[in-house]
Amino acid sequence: MGYFSREVYDGLREIAHVSPLTAWVNNPWFLPLALSYVVGRFVRDKGVSTGLNAVTAAYEGIGFGLVALVAFSALPVSLLMALLPSNARILYLGYLLKLGSFVYLVVLFTRYLVIADENAFFGSYVSHRQSQQDPDRDINV
Repeated sequence: MGYFSREVYDGLREIAHVSPLTAWVNNPWFLPLALSYVVGRFVRDKGVSTGLNAVTAAYEGIGFGLVALVAFSALPVSLLMALLPSNARILYLGYLLKLGSFVYLVVLFTRYLVIADENAFFGSYVSHRQSQQDPDRDINV
């Protein structure tokens, strides 16, 4: 649903028999914005619950929200099926960024859900905190 957000939006509108003139939300960017907010808020809340301070957790939530916005962007997939001129490389770059962001989020959420890694989103912060709290660490090397 997230990767094909424009097609899902159009399909839901057709299933519900809602015309663009009477729709409350008449923008295919509603789903990407809503899903990126959910991802960002989830990461922020998970950061606070794992012990990060509120500011760091908020920054991480905003960062993952922006990655999710790219991953769930409402780029129409039908443009990839048409023959495009050679100067349309920026469009292909957009789709490549969308795919890369989506795969990155899938890997992190799979790591969080399947492996049950509570710190899947905060690996660098957790390793930094553990190295500061390790009493056996030799500072005078």
